[in-house]
Amino acid sequence: MQCKSSPFGLVVLLAIFLAACATPSQHYVQPKELTNPPSLANSSSRTGLSHWSQFTVMYIDDLPVNYRRPLTDLFRDVDSMKLTPGQHKVLVKSEFDKEESDCPCTALATLHFNAAAGVEYKVVGEILGDSVEFWIIEQTSGKPVTERTRADSVELEYSSPFIFKY
Repeated sequence: MQCKSSPFGLVVLLAIFLAACATPSQHYVQPKELTNPPSLANSSSRTGLSHWSQFTVMYIDDLPVNYRRPLTDLFRDVDSMKLTPGQHKVLVKSEFDKEESDCPCTALATLHFNAAAGVEYKVVGEILGDSVEFWIIEQTSGKPVTERTRADSVELEYSSPFIFKY
């Protein structure tokens, strides 16, 4: 028995392949064509073996941020994301540990801010007892550009089937 390929079958296969390539990105894509884009950086600090914190941008405008370096740009800074100028919604995650707590813990908050062209911003926060506050600052001046936003909850990062919340 001979197997013949039909031209129609090849056209359908090619159309499916091209449609898959044309689907929009499922993660945040940094703008490449802007000459002086704003940027948003993560932050972290450590003051001891079990006293550290980091504040990481997880979503920008409801799209997850991908921190993997592309093969075409292996030396790209993965702790800073380029943005388009204008309003942005940012979901920020804090992971932290304190000597006097039952952590390591995780907290999330959503921040809204207006990014100006050429300005570098940074996500920062403060651990306040058993809660976390987040805000965004302008890196050069240190001035806040958002209000402090308290995390809805703080979760312990134990590998347990139970979720512990404060």
